Amino acid sequence: MELRHLRYFVAVAEELHFGRAAARLHLSQPPLSRQIRELEEEVGARLLQRDRRRVALTSAGAAFLAEAREILTRSQRAAERALRASRGELGAIDVGFVTSATTEAFAAILREFRRARPDVEVRLYDQMPQQQLDGLRAGRLDVGFLRLPVDDPLLRSECVWRDPLVLALPAEHPLAQKESVRWTDLAHEHFVSIPWQQSPGFQGVFHEACRAAGFVPEIKQYANDLPTVIWLVSIGTGIAVVTAGLAGLLRSSVVIRPLEPPGPQVEMVVAWRRDEASPVVAAFLEVTRSAVRDAFA
Repeated sequence: MELRHLRYFVAVAEELHFGRAAARLHLSQPPLSRQIRELEEEVGARLLQRDRRRVALTSAGAAFLAEAREILTRSQRAAERALRASRGELGAIDVGFVTSATTEAFAAILREFRRARPDVEVRLYDQMPQQQLDGLRAGRLDVGFLRLPVDDPLLRSECVWRDPLVLALPAEHPLAQKESVRWTDLAHEHFVSIPWQQSPGFQGVFHEACRAAGFVPEIKQYANDLPTVIWLVSIGTGIAVVTAGLAGLLRSSVVIRPLEPPGPQVEMVVAWRRDEASPVVAAFLEVTRSAVRDAFA
């Protein structure tokens, strides 16, 4: 039994006239009559009572009509869903991100994707860079937002934005009285920071900037996440070099000062599998590029 048999039967059942049904289907009447007979033979029951004057549904035909309509509706719905899925309009996407990605630019990406693809479920995972790399390789994540380096032949990555380094320090700290702070002013300060292995990209840029200023930073306290780093700064444990996009994490007792000279910027990249074929991922990457262009225009 094929879908065309069901379409032919439904047309005749609704028109109760073979001529009108044939015209509706853009067929001639003899082939339509033959298809209906083939359907009845396959079903094993008479579906239509017909003579020269009228066509009527049998009881079997009435029962079959309801199911045939449902099957045709479901097949059409399946085709529509398949088409939407092929365009990246249905499904789900698993997105990893580091805490330092929680900027307005990242929020703009997520808002725009949810607006453009409201029927795609976005599942977010706050993970360290290595967790994201492992998850991408294993297929647990579809895309990840993390700092460089992304050195894996199975993955692709591209920069989505760059953050300058700024100084976070307690409001009562002497350096807080300056409009900007020179890197050389930090040589004898105590720092609060995230462990190197949790953010190697950021740490590499931070330590290189310190070396260029002629000193090795003295890390007094490590913290596992940036909110804790900011809290430790707020209670006077030390100062911290952070990325400029993290203003949303600040407390009233913590101030931000630009660093002079500005020095290197830290890149945030989006990474995905090199062999990724999902239309949803392609759509997400397209929205990411567009939203970032608008955010930094």
